[in-house]
Amino acid sequence: MLRLVPSSSLCSDQAVNSSSSSSAAADQQLVTLVDLPTLKEMCDLHPTYVSPVMNDEKLKFIHNLMMMVIRVIVKDGDEIVKRFMGINVLENIPELVKNEKNELQIDADKWNELRELTLDNFAFFRYSRGFEWKLDEATRLIVKMVNWRAVYKPEEIRMEEFTNTTCTSNMMIDQGICQNDMPIFYMWTNKDLLDNSEENKQLKFRHLVYLHERNFRRREFKGTAFQMNWIVDVSAISLSLVKRMVSVS
Repeated sequence: MLRLVPSSSLCSDQAVNSSSSSSAAADQQLVTLVDLPTLKEMCDLHPTYVSPVMNDEKLKFIHNLMMMVIRVIVKDGDEIVKRFMGINVLENIPELVKNEKNELQIDADKWNELRELTLDNFAFFRYSRGFEWKLDEATRLIVKMVNWRAVYKPEEIRMEEFTNTTCTSNMMIDQGICQNDMPIFYMWTNKDLLDNSEENKQLKFRHLVYLHERNFRRREFKGTAFQMNWIVDVSAISLSLVKRMVSVS
């Protein structure tokens, strides 16, 4: 689990070039990186989705992706990565990543919280494989995702918000496991009892986010399962709501 910790908490053989810090970081307690995932740790994440494709080259890519994300969203990220790698100059951040809106400059504690709740090793693998091992694209989408979560706060959504609205129609159900052991999400748009006012559109989307979040929090992935199956009847509406959900998942 890649974490940021105070350099002072490390023994001397763990600290890496801590004396080479810049004056910008000199006025605060220095932090450094520890516990980069090993090849075995990555392979152990999943027997069929991760293990068959992981090798030293892919592991290096994931390490580089982690470093790039730290540089973009963590305060003094460049200096932290420089100290960790023992170098004075880093490659430029790709333009594709620079052009993605980013309002985060988080501290070490917030980074470690993200690693526990959102950006664990499996998440970094999913973004790496999902975007065909393209560093700039995978970084951009992770930056977009964490910025969206910081504003929308999906982890704070509660079922009580929908008890008297979207829940009354049984339009969305996330119970059940299919034959390949993957969780199933059902959505029947023709059961929708709410009109398509802007307020209701936001409410339906929020309910979708809640169900998506709940499934990943429950971690109902076992055996060969590694994703959620969506079964959506869109005969009653356009695909815009589904497309919006996919864009932030």
